[in-house]
Amino acid sequence: MENTLPIEISPRVVNWHTNLSDFANMVKAFIGSNYLGVAFAFRQSGLAAGIVGLFFIAVLTDHCCKLIVKCKYEAIRNVVDAQRNLRVTNGNAEEDEVIEEEELMKIRKQLQRSMTYGDVGQLSMGKLGLYIVNACVFLTQFGFCVGYFILIGNTIFATFPLDTCDLHKNFTNASEFTITNCRRDHLIKDPPPRLITLRDLSESLDNHTSNFTNVNDSMNSIFPFLSDIDSELSRNTSTQNDSWSTFSEEVYISTAPSLKLLVLIPLPLFIFFSYIRNLRHLGPISVAANISILVGCVSIIVFLVDGFSISKTYKLIEYEGLPVFFGLVAGAFEGIGTVIPIESSMEGNRHNFGPFLHGAIGFLSFVLTSFGIMGYLRFGTGVQQMLNANLPAGSDFSLIVNICLLFGVVLTFPLMMYPVIELAEIYTFAEGRICAPKKKYYDDDDDEFRSASDRDSLLPSNTGTNISLPVAATISHEVAGWKRNLVRMILVLMAAGLAVLFRNSFAYILAFVGGIGSTLLAFILPCIFHLKLTWTTMSICVKIKDIVIIIVAPF
Repeated sequence: MENTLPIEISPRVVNWHTNLSDFANMVKAFIGSNYLGVAFAFRQSGLAAGIVGLFFIAVLTDHCCKLIVKCKYEAIRNVVDAQRNLRVTNGNAEEDEVIEEEELMKIRKQLQRSMTYGDVGQLSMGKLGLYIVNACVFLTQFGFCVGYFILIGNTIFATFPLDTCDLHKNFTNASEFTITNCRRDHLIKDPPPRLITLRDLSESLDNHTSNFTNVNDSMNSIFPFLSDIDSELSRNTSTQNDSWSTFSEEVYISTAPSLKLLVLIPLPLFIFFSYIRNLRHLGPISVAANISILVGCVSIIVFLVDGFSISKTYKLIEYEGLPVFFGLVAGAFEGIGTVIPIESSMEGNRHNFGPFLHGAIGFLSFVLTSFGIMGYLRFGTGVQQMLNANLPAGSDFSLIVNICLLFGVVLTFPLMMYPVIELAEIYTFAEGRICAPKKKYYDDDDDEFRSASDRDSLLPSNTGTNISLPVAATISHEVAGWKRNLVRMILVLMAAGLAVLFRNSFAYILAFVGGIGSTLLAFILPCIFHLKLTWTTMSICVKIKDIVIIIVAPF
């Protein structure tokens, strides 16, 4: 069968906790904090289109994950066959055949453990395939890091209490606003869709100077207003005559500082995380992060179920928002970049890769569908880009949930940033790059000073093969530590700067990352590599299937 995954040569019986660990790694690869944006995705697509679209993307993700692993084994077979043919051409004696097969078996096992997504791309399309994969990995991981800054800033923003104030507007002079009678509400449950918070106030265009009268002494700041709330406020007037028209409405104003500052709060910690060379040191912290994310996830589900009611503003389908929906949901299934490493780590248990993959994607689909349906039905068009923003403001429950999410997201950041740092350092400091140390020449027999490409070749040089797959390139010890730290700090600062710039566009950042990076990695590239590696042996139906996915996925 075309979709059947290769079975390892000698699977062994593994104990239950190994199975549990492998399955947990598979789930961890796919589930993150993106479930918070699925309800907003359903708002973009409508309820019916959201359910159908999420199911379609889940099935397609499952299929393409199996496909990229199949491509891995096809690439391994090509490498081993090329090595075998090379030895036959060299005219080795028949009595050495057994020894050669043992060596080929070692090469096969080494490739099963070490081959990466980029290696599959290189064996399929040469250097171009490697560069495309690395560019997509960089884009998606860096985009998620930007999203984490935004998520943390908005989550901190949500922990501040809100003041309920009366807003008065002079329609004769559109630049005059007055806020009066501000009072602190300890609990605001399900605020109406139209509200004004510090986020709105701090986002006013600098070229619009508003005459703002602050009547309440408890508000010690003068805030400019967004010009685009004029259309919202002008729909109704409380009094009207030829010279003066006013509108009064209750608005919620957050007591939080500017969102620009809140987004930057984790910056020093993230810079420190970027200096860590060995991620194994974060192992126990990662466990705590996963537990925190799980607690936050379950708490939001409990909140949605408790007192659940259906909003009157939900719709079954929204054609205009479908591109945003597909980008968001494609980004939510973010694990294909780690599928090959996880499959490689399941030595002795790779025969369970298929069931574990189906289970992980099935579980994630259930979680995303639950959040999407319940969040959208409860809040309708009032659902926020991040679902935790719909929690009752000022409540202890909201504070606990946000703290759990903060803790989990902060400690997950270094794992998301690591591939970005690794690629940036390789393309900056590896041998032959612009900032690489000058090449030194030593005796060929001196193994200590072999080139990085020789040390990191996927196939040992003594095999006589002319196939070289540089993986996990090692940065020379001659590169000063401060230079590497400078590159890491610049990457984190770039992510922070973009987060400040797009601080109110969390869902759209994820939609862009999902639509561009994740779609290429998850759907298009596996099919392209599959066609390149198995074109001469695959059936016409499989060719049509792969081509259709390549054509349909971008849309």
